[in-house]
Amino acid sequence: MKIIKIKDPIYLAEINIFTNCDYSVFKDHIIKKYKVKDWEKVNGRTGEHFTVTANNGFVYNIIWVKTFKWTIVCQTIMAHELLHCATNVLIRVGVDIGDSEGSEALAYYYEFLFRETWNKLKPKKRK
Repeated sequence: MKIIKIKDPIYLAEINIFTNCDYSVFKDHIIKKYKVKDWEKVNGRTGEHFTVTANNGFVYNIIWVKTFKWTIVCQTIMAHELLHCATNVLIRVGVDIGDSEGSEALAYYYEFLFRETWNKLKPKKRK
């Protein structure tokens, strides 16, 4: 299981991305780490975005992508979940993504999440 953490200094969001693991392993990790009791069963999906509220009220954005390889299919699944995440964060802080200013904020925020994720996913160059 690969875990990527992105801390957003603007909207104070934390995004945790889990990939390259079966759903059951991911689910067990989330239940243990965040003390989640209610769990929606995911059937046949290859990616998921949702939020978890910690005991202190902090909201974590969680993304799970079953497998990430540098194929177009895997990249579009990750991009899809990142867009859900970006939308959720902006709505939570009160941005109206339906108007022109809000949609521009969404585009910039999505770009930030995309860039941060890709920078953390890309293989390290060997010396």
